[in-house]
Amino acid sequence: MMTPQQRQVRDQLMSEYLASSKQEIMDSVAPRLHEPDLVDVPASPITSEADVRGHHRPGGLLPVNIPGSLPDTTGAAGRIAAGQAGIADEGRVASVMRQGHLDAGSGVRNEVDKDMNRQFFTDPKAREMPELFPGSRYLKEKIFGPSEPTDKK
Repeated sequence: MMTPQQRQVRDQLMSEYLASSKQEIMDSVAPRLHEPDLVDVPASPITSEADVRGHHRPGGLLPVNIPGSLPDTTGAAGRIAAGQAGIADEGRVASVMRQGHLDAGSGVRNEVDKDMNRQFFTDPKAREMPELFPGSRYLKEKIFGPSEPTDKK
């Protein structure tokens, strides 16, 4: 339990510590800070309600119904159409390339399947005939362990 005097001393010490820490931090950071470049902003010519009413254009700056007020968009439409055609062409090329990769991959897969479809892998009896598959007994013993007991009684 703290007495009021101890509490007051503690609060005073904490506030002094915080103030000194804040000052140390500011001293270490101050060289890195710089003042922003201030620019002069001119005063607005609109200063009264009448000026606001005078500058207000409810229909926008250029009315839509005036012939020739809209910019010519035929050039942009042509560029957009050309871009769409280019994107479609790239999509077709990518599709053909994907199909080529699939075909090549299936050819590789067929070769792998053909190599894996040897009699050694599918016929258990063939694994017992080392004369047909040199090294088959060695492989079998390496993978599955010895087939015959090693210590004879």
